[in-house]
Amino acid sequence: MPIRNEDGEITGLIGISADISAIEEAEAAVRESEDRFQAAVGGTNAGIFDWNLITGEHYRSPSWHEMFGYEAGEIDSGIESTRALVHPDDSPIFADGVADVLAGKTSFMDAEFRLRTKTGGLQVGGRAGEGNI
Repeated sequence: MPIRNEDGEITGLIGISADISAIEEAEAAVRESEDRFQAAVGGTNAGIFDWNLITGEHYRSPSWHEMFGYEAGEIDSGIESTRALVHPDDSPIFADGVADVLAGKTSFMDAEFRLRTKTGGLQVGGRAGEGNI
């Protein structure tokens, strides 16, 4: 911000600076973590499914889509789209698992249930581990 004298001439400046080194380091760590995660996802045949309880969105890895016969983005990213894929006989297992996580009874869903593939077949789709639902 300029400092002006009574004639309007700039005689000085006022500025504010901040050390953003910590922010840049944190951003680099996040990028590194994301790169590591993507390498792990790409190097496994397991279908990875993650439900963000804050946003309600689901992440399904490319191998998950391949296992179930869907293209990336073909399935809506909400819980109802996943619930619709659950075999009707396994719906109570799925619903109980989701309810336990939402109620804070557990931090992960450990249940086995079947999901319909795009062609109408069935695949075991459960067995979520810690940090996943």
